Amino acid sequence: MERSPQRPRPPAKLSDLLHYRLNMYALAASAAGVGALALAQPSEAKIIYKPIHKVIPPNSSYGLGLPGGNAFQFQNTTGTGTTIGSARVWWDQLWVDAPGGIQSGGVVGGSGTGRYPSWASDLSKGVTIGSDRHWVREGQMAAETLYKTTGGRHWYRFSGPWPNAKNGFLGLKFNIGRDAHYGWARLNVKVHGYHMTAILTGWAYESRPNKPIIAGKEHGADDASQPGAQPGTLGRLALGRR
Repeated sequence: MERSPQRPRPPAKLSDLLHYRLNMYALAASAAGVGALALAQPSEAKIIYKPIHKVIPPNSSYGLGLPGGNAFQFQNTTGTGTTIGSARVWWDQLWVDAPGGIQSGGVVGGSGTGRYPSWASDLSKGVTIGSDRHWVREGQMAAETLYKTTGGRHWYRFSGPWPNAKNGFLGLKFNIGRDAHYGWARLNVKVHGYHMTAILTGWAYESRPNKPIIAGKEHGADDASQPGAQPGTLGRLALGRR
């Protein structure tokens, strides 16, 4: 007796629970791969800011300590010069020296003339401080000279960008290891008689090497970040999260 051909067996249906579990396994595997990419994103740049109140009176100095063993030296010196004609000369000078050589430290400045070979610039808030600035190893911030005659007449002569500066910004460059970092120091410079007093009110630097900083900016992430998905967004989407 001839057998009739067997009918094909209909495909078995997966239970709803098994189907759900397989989908979750696939999503988890996808999320793991994408999540690894998200974790590999470069760390955010960060501005490190420190408020201070340091008074630098005449005939004193102060070392502004920064990471990596760096210290910017501020010097406020006074003295009496020679007699010019019938006038006696008194003077006060405010200087800043960067740590190490010009390759490892500097302040934003420009070329001076005569006895003052370089100036330290008084920058405005919002100015970008980076590699394209002119950097000097040391710079005079301000100078004041009093001329007093034997007859009692006297007059003052000011030079430099910092006399009577209020909330001025000094651009800083220093190395941590071999990497350059940029920062700023905020100062007021008060003139009284033929003397000057500098007051440091804060400083900041950019944690990411070679990244410029905005004068006066005290906090914030990397401004150069590209728009779009934030780190971890794709991983969250793979898991069905928003």
